[in-house]
Amino acid sequence: MSVSASLGKLVARFNTANANMGYGGLGKWPYEDEGPGEKEYTADLVAFTAEDGTFRHGNPAQELPAIVFQFHYRYADDPNVGELTFKGQPMILPIDESAEAALPSNQQIRVRISRDRLKGCLKGFTGEESPDIEQAVAFVQTKLDEAEAAQSIVQVRLKQNIRDTEKKQGDTVRKRRDKEDFIQELIAG
Repeated sequence: MSVSASLGKLVARFNTANANMGYGGLGKWPYEDEGPGEKEYTADLVAFTAEDGTFRHGNPAQELPAIVFQFHYRYADDPNVGELTFKGQPMILPIDESAEAALPSNQQIRVRISRDRLKGCLKGFTGEESPDIEQAVAFVQTKLDEAEAAQSIVQVRLKQNIRDTEKKQGDTVRKRRDKEDFIQELIAG
């Protein structure tokens, strides 16, 4: 099934999503090497992908057909790195509504967070209070196709959280870095 055909199946659920713009109580985002937090800055949006994929959950792993949405950015002002090109956190939305409804509650929360974040990013990019998913995805892709990457400038908020987790074997502690990106607004493009 093509992504275009699958988008129509997400309309009703997408319309009930809350547009998550990334505001929260984690504090300001520092540069990557300065640790966890939150940072808002201007970046070039260089690509937006919406591809067929799978939503994996459970143990043993189960898979549902899904659409994987992802923004790709270029940031030139990090004094520690210079120009930096990076991908945003993927947002994975199951296509089948009944299969989504049958997920365990923790996985439904995971889907809701992705859907809310996608809606917030599309709201930030389109400027529409409650964007239609099909029209908004087409709008972003058209804008990026028409403009050079440097002309699609967005205000981006990144959140980073680092958690200590113990490995099952031994006392080793590893750092887990959770990241989320939120498009606040289209500045130019």
